[in-house]
Amino acid sequence: MSDSHECSTEEPINQGPASAFAELASSEFVFTWLRDQFALQTRLIRLSSTEKFARCLRATTAPTKAALPWAKLAALGREPSPAGSYRYDANVVALYGAEGDYDGSEVPIEDAASLIQAAGVEAVLNETTTPGHWRIWLPAAKVHTGPLSRLRSQEATDVLRMIRSSWVARANGVLGGVLARESFVLSQAFYCGGVTGQPPIKVFVTEGARIDLCDDLDEGAIYKNATSEPGERRQPVAVFEEDPSDSDFDPRLLRECRLRVVGFAKRCGWGTTPTGARAYQLVQWLADVGTHDGLTPSAAMIEEAIRYDYPQTTIDVIEAMLARRKEPRGWDVIDAPASSIWAEGVEPGEDEETAND
Repeated sequence: MSDSHECSTEEPINQGPASAFAELASSEFVFTWLRDQFALQTRLIRLSSTEKFARCLRATTAPTKAALPWAKLAALGREPSPAGSYRYDANVVALYGAEGDYDGSEVPIEDAASLIQAAGVEAVLNETTTPGHWRIWLPAAKVHTGPLSRLRSQEATDVLRMIRSSWVARANGVLGGVLARESFVLSQAFYCGGVTGQPPIKVFVTEGARIDLCDDLDEGAIYKNATSEPGERRQPVAVFEEDPSDSDFDPRLLRECRLRVVGFAKRCGWGTTPTGARAYQLVQWLADVGTHDGLTPSAAMIEEAIRYDYPQTTIDVIEAMLARRKEPRGWDVIDAPASSIWAEGVEPGEDEETAND
């Protein structure tokens, strides 16, 4: 059931009373409140302005980062994943905007806010608990659902993914292509607020048109593949009649896993937590690997391959990540002609259900 909540002048993001959700007014800021990254509890919150969302970000604190709530500028469906989470791509049913993440150290949040303001885009930018990192929240002028009534579920998800990716690419172009790759994941969400006892986070509000109305930014848009056009989404296909067998020692698999770990770090950077977005994405990418004779990396092999970069991502953690997987394992056969991901130049795919670092 969709719930809404009205923040006072400076009120922390929290749960609120139930009420029916109406069409967006021109100034409303609507998002889904998530109790944590796993979204076991969700509520729809509607604020009267973007400025009020900024005030809520400033006022929201928790003893630790892990205790902070999360937000998603989208409506989520009622069907939980096998792990009980409501935050995964196929469960996104409507878009209220888009989110982006910067986790570098070269672009201060003040400079990013100046660029977005100069481009005439309405947004909220806030620091995270990690120095130098910041987020951008881009509200839309209306609810976008895509032609859901005429499409099958996967096609509807692809439509929403395309719409949201175009919005993120517009902002990314303004910012010089600095947004992290996970910004383009349809179900990506981020935590809100700061940690009690630490300096208050900086929050900036820019004024202008909402992101779905900024068609003029398409010419300079930058997608996650660093081009002005979205890359074709590679669809995993099961290639074996039976599930592939886990291998702890196969040299072909181990070599490919090690190559992918190096390539992943160059393209996506390193995560900061053992169960964060990058660790999860890397584990799933390694689980794509297979051989023509039906082998795929075991959790133990994956742990060995990522141990240097993610020493706290244990075999148990990896097995839990693999249990959340919906796609077949071993579908990217590396020893068939021209099938290696390195031969084709294919980048890591988007994950439907991730936890952010």
